Amino acid sequence: MTPSPLLLKAVRESRLEIAQEYGALCSELDLQKKIKQSFKQHPFLWLTGAVSAGLLTTLFGLKRSPDRVVSAVAPVSTGSVSSSGTLAKAGWVAGALQIGKLLYPILKPIILEFAHKSVQSSLAKKGKS
Repeated sequence: MTPSPLLLKAVRESRLEIAQEYGALCSELDLQKKIKQSFKQHPFLWLTGAVSAGLLTTLFGLKRSPDRVVSAVAPVSTGSVSSSGTLAKAGWVAGALQIGKLLYPILKPIILEFAHKSVQSSLAKKGKS
């Protein structure tokens, strides 16, 4: 028995509808794409929200402890660097690395062109000598 042409046409149309619904569902559930699109359409609102969240977290997120009582006894020195100084230095280094990461795509062409020109000039000087 061969299937009728009407039945085959109905199956094709059904498959096409299912493919379209599946595509629409996938695009609807793609959260990363939606967030990127929203950020591109409304960058000021996103930045304002991020600044507001940071400010609110800073103001209300920290539990303040009562003032500490300073004792008259001097702390015993172990001969090592103070941990607060070490942590501060580590924080500055981490911040500098993050800034470097952000600026790398912008500065890379400039640095490469500078290196290219300096190599060419040094080779030209050696060629004249």
